[in-house]
Amino acid sequence: MKKFSFLALAAAGLLFAACSSTDDVAENEVPVINGNGDSFVGISIQLPNATTPSLTRGNDDYSDGDAKEYEVKTGKLLLFKGSTEANSKFLMAKDLIEPTEGWNSDPSTYVTTTKVAVAKIDKLTLTADEQLFAYVVLNYGGTELATNPAVNTPFPTWSEKVLGAAQRGGTLEGEISTNGLLMTNAPIAYKQGGSKDPSGATILTAVQLDKEKVKNTKAEAEAAPAGCIYVERATAKVTMHVNVSNTTIGMKDASETNLAMDPTTIAWQIINTEPNFYNTRQANVPAWLPYFNPGCTNANAKYRFVSNDLFSPQLPSAVAEDHTQAYRTYFAKDLQFDKLATLDKDVAIDDAEHWLGAYAEEKGKRAYVPENTFNTEFQTRHNTTQATIRVKFNGGSDFYTISNDALYYTAANAKNKIASEIRADFDVDKYLKQANQDIANTASSESTALLTVNFTTSDAGKVTYTVTPAFTTTSASYTTEDITDATIKTNLLGAIENAIARYTVTLYKNGYSYYNVRIKHFGEVETPWSSAGAYITQPGETTEQIYKISDSTYGDNYFLGRYGIVRDNWYKLVIDEIAKLGSAVPPSVKNDPTPDDEIEDEYYISCHVHVLPWVLRTQSVKF
Repeated sequence: MKKFSFLALAAAGLLFAACSSTDDVAENEVPVINGNGDSFVGISIQLPNATTPSLTRGNDDYSDGDAKEYEVKTGKLLLFKGSTEANSKFLMAKDLIEPTEGWNSDPSTYVTTTKVAVAKIDKLTLTADEQLFAYVVLNYGGTELATNPAVNTPFPTWSEKVLGAAQRGGTLEGEISTNGLLMTNAPIAYKQGGSKDPSGATILTAVQLDKEKVKNTKAEAEAAPAGCIYVERATAKVTMHVNVSNTTIGMKDASETNLAMDPTTIAWQIINTEPNFYNTRQANVPAWLPYFNPGCTNANAKYRFVSNDLFSPQLPSAVAEDHTQAYRTYFAKDLQFDKLATLDKDVAIDDAEHWLGAYAEEKGKRAYVPENTFNTEFQTRHNTTQATIRVKFNGGSDFYTISNDALYYTAANAKNKIASEIRADFDVDKYLKQANQDIANTASSESTALLTVNFTTSDAGKVTYTVTPAFTTTSASYTTEDITDATIKTNLLGAIENAIARYTVTLYKNGYSYYNVRIKHFGEVETPWSSAGAYITQPGETTEQIYKISDSTYGDNYFLGRYGIVRDNWYKLVIDEIAKLGSAVPPSVKNDPTPDDEIEDEYYISCHVHVLPWVLRTQSVKF
């Protein structure tokens, strides 16, 4: 599947200006920064735009998305001090001065505008070995991040703070909180990936500031940034688009009328989502860096976990050199990464409130989705975030199918078809004639034998039904109990029971058919399935059979991240073809151990996915 990346604030650059004191510090004394009073730290925020990155990663397109996804309503700077990010501890938090000034004044342009905010900080002292590390939280209203960490909280503890999915700032139905989409520091790599092996790369989230650049005035802080920070949204985005040219799927009724669909009525919703997420995206996993799938034909996307390209927002020249050392990271480890996950909403809610339209740019036709990742051992339908897609056939009127019959039916025609099939396949006519004769002998009158089919349920899905032999004469009606020959009765009823077990009747209520599409992250570009010789080419039924490249090793090198949802990515699902009927009811994936890449005998929907870093990842879907 092709992918888009959701160009969220993944590339938003934040620049910090720290202030330096003019006080002289004697050798071997503890340096005092701004020992005479308050100081100022300036922050320059570069919001992402579609024109900044170069598109060398084959599955990435860049798009601005919607203006409201870039709004900055609140912002604060958290400072940590220590010799490294790993051992730094929380020092203080300060609101950014006028954090939204100029950012949101013009919705047509603010998503591509760099603005500088300033934080006024307290008297600050650092030893010669101590460094100052910066972390920014934007749109923290309504989240636990509105409360600052306790003094001396280690940075790793803060970065792993767990938040409920609702705190990401957006809903599965496309609404953005009045507080805006939550944004925090993005983990970045300081070594190139893509076309080059990034093994050994330093990946950091907190940004070390230049402690020589603490300033005594707001103006000086704005003019002299001391570091560069990238923020990203805490949510992913999914949208649905339709590119279907065919309006029939090859099924006909008895009169040769095609079963038609209306692509403009396609609706969808997201299922199987993570209930919680880390405050900060967890991407610092050194083992991932050298992974590559030998089937990847895009040289600039070979080493898929780190970007081939430098970040390149417009920045003040004072920090341009430091800024260009940063590379985007492309994956994450979530809270249930290596286990059978407990996820929310394992089946679509079949009511008007939850279904979204398929033309995804307007309000309410997108979904803001929690991050959900897993290793290949748990790359199954149970663990994978999916889109349930609803398609309307037959003009919205009920229709029925029978087992694997290629036809579709009205209720009356379905009943007649079942009766006909039973009589033909189970030689029921023979038993009917015998019963007819038995009753005729009893009644001393000529009689006629029939089968009557009644549907006993009217809900969508599998229909229960009864088949009753009815015997009539010129003078009376009889039931099966009137048959005097026990063998005839046993054979007749047995044939009917066997037929009911064989002929499954399904009602497509209001003409709706449902399909689940598992969302791919790296997909067919970085993690193609067709890598020759690395794994079983005709997969089995378990992840162990499919994703192990040896008797003891799962194929993370080849397939880690093939499926999943990563924050700050926009997954644009494009339906290309619908070939067959799906389920008559929304399918559940709970406890479904089927691997995501099980090869089935036939496909129902074709969908490609573009992934935008708000990268857009586009996925082609065929049904």
